[in-house]
Amino acid sequence: MHYNNLLSRSQNKVKTMWNFVKVEINKQNRNNALPLNNEGSPANDYQELAPVFNDYFINVTNQTQTGNLKDDSSAVKNLNTVFGVIPCQVNQ
Repeated sequence: MHYNNLLSRSQNKVKTMWNFVKVEINKQNRNNALPLNNEGSPANDYQELAPVFNDYFINVTNQTQTGNLKDDSSAVKNLNTVFGVIPCQVNQ
């Protein structure tokens, strides 16, 4: 009810709402972070975890998904239809 009263009296409701969010975020205990594991062992060093995440997201698609992109020109055709854009060719 407190927040509801403050919001109803507010002249800038968006700013007031963000202030509510900031107050609630600061109430959270930041020490309750979930533990991370790297291949079964605890990982606390974020410098070592960054390459693990990078490798995962680089390799998350399989060859079938990336292979379909090479032959599919429907996106280019769609752009041409919608915007009248003539695709340019890149010199290699």
